[in-house]
Amino acid sequence: MLQVPDQDQARQMVLIKLPCIPDFLYSTEIIVPSLNNDIIVFTALVFILVVFGQLLTFTIVIIVQLSSNFGANLLSESTRRLQKNLLKALIWQTGIPLIYLVLPASLSMLTIPLGIYSRPFNNIIVAVTSLHGLVSTLSMILIHKPYRSTVAKCWKKKGTGENSRLVNNFPLFSTNTAFSHQPTTSSFDIIRIALTLKNSGSRGIMLNQLLLITLLAPIVTFAAEGSVYAAGQLLCDETPYAYQPVRIYEKNYVLADELWMETLTDKNGNFSMKVSGTDLISLTPYVYIPIFCKTVLSLGRRCSRSAMQLNIPSEYVSETHFADKMFDIGVVDLDDNYYTERSGLGWITLGMFTPTVECRDY
Repeated sequence: MLQVPDQDQARQMVLIKLPCIPDFLYSTEIIVPSLNNDIIVFTALVFILVVFGQLLTFTIVIIVQLSSNFGANLLSESTRRLQKNLLKALIWQTGIPLIYLVLPASLSMLTIPLGIYSRPFNNIIVAVTSLHGLVSTLSMILIHKPYRSTVAKCWKKKGTGENSRLVNNFPLFSTNTAFSHQPTTSSFDIIRIALTLKNSGSRGIMLNQLLLITLLAPIVTFAAEGSVYAAGQLLCDETPYAYQPVRIYEKNYVLADELWMETLTDKNGNFSMKVSGTDLISLTPYVYIPIFCKTVLSLGRRCSRSAMQLNIPSEYVSETHFADKMFDIGVVDLDDNYYTERSGLGWITLGMFTPTVECRDY
């Protein structure tokens, strides 16, 4: 708060540094609190430690207090069962800030050293964080019986039977993973479903399912979907790089990259690939070409010299199943000093943990 930069100069620096800025942002009065990455990382780290420290302390105290009396001879079976149920409910409830506050803050902080800027990713981070209050309220009502009973009176309708079930009347949520599709059922409907399940045998199972749906809803509804079209010609010392593999991967910054498509070049070294796919946050596909140019078969194995990776720019990624723009890499001679790109873990470690050598028997 004491180191706020000059806003006119700061806005100009931000607009120059960030790629693909929408036109309306140039005339919008945005506020830049700091240009120092260290301050942003430090404040986010303090926030994570404070929130996570409270959760950890709260959980440990509850476990110690309740578990110390589980084996007491003076406690009845009913009392021990109530204590166990309370402990489970509190663990569920204290885990929600970890998912909706700590995890988004950690991911947001991680993008700074990686040099990643994605407006869809930032929007998802803000949307997930804003759901914390709603999910906490829903979980409190669904988990704790006193809250559940009180809310049930507000939703109770005349003529509702003792074993009334509303679950099969409509779907809980849509499984369509296109951009920004929202659940087909409102939060009040979810509460109403849980509160009308009077049958004791199915109530516990259904509540667990509702809790899981509530926690996973942002992941389901904010998945990204798109398609790409890549083409080009490959040479090896000015001769066609014929019948060799070319692949399109989707970048995952933590887990293994996902293979979308693989094809072989034709007799002239040309390739053309159209493919669509999905990802959790945003699409970052790339063309991957293992380089077997001027390699020899030794002891029944032929290993590539290296690999070329070309990231497909976002303007060539269509938000539908039909790619409308072609990403043409042109004519590339793999015997020359070819250009390659890395991102995520591969960029940080310079390929140390992302092997680019593969072997085959032909």
